[in-house]
Amino acid sequence: MEAVTRKPYRNVANDLLWSPFGLDHCGIFSGLNPPDALAATNYKSADRSEPPFVYGVPAFMGMIGGFYMDAAGMFRVIDIVRKDRLLSSKGRETLLRPRFHGPGGEEGYALGGRTRAVLIAGGQKTYMAESGNNLGFRALAYGLTDSPETVVMLNNVSIDRDDMEPTAFRLLEAMVRGRMPVRVVVKQARGTGDL
Repeated sequence: MEAVTRKPYRNVANDLLWSPFGLDHCGIFSGLNPPDALAATNYKSADRSEPPFVYGVPAFMGMIGGFYMDAAGMFRVIDIVRKDRLLSSKGRETLLRPRFHGPGGEEGYALGGRTRAVLIAGGQKTYMAESGNNLGFRALAYGLTDSPETVVMLNNVSIDRDDMEPTAFRLLEAMVRGRMPVRVVVKQARGTGDL
């Protein structure tokens, strides 16, 4: 991309993805911390006696490890996959079709992330699943593929996906049953900054 556009990768991503889709607090970085003023500090645990992680991301890792996004951006990306004009119906179908299945066939890796099936409110639902971690940061975003219910969970204190997932499913269940709004963000944060 850099050779064709004659721009750094982070600028190409901003010009083609972040800016056109209104992803204001997203980007690619290298150095000690994301340049966004709202970036949270990274911790090993919620224990206030633990010092924060300070780490560097070398420039060559930008394509795989120097990416940051806020909760609003995660909701927006799920909405783009669900319904935006960026994808045709066939493209969306291809993107969400599982290619590989995990143990027991419950997890499918699609081209752009994971799609899974889960029993919610007495019916089988397919959802997009994206999760990530980097030292103390953890993110989980689950959005049903055929309706607007979406959960985004973020923390900066090393709470793993396996520990967040049961809550995410309970929230999706409550949304499908009409007991709460169709979008929920859960943040577990320690220190200054915003997740």
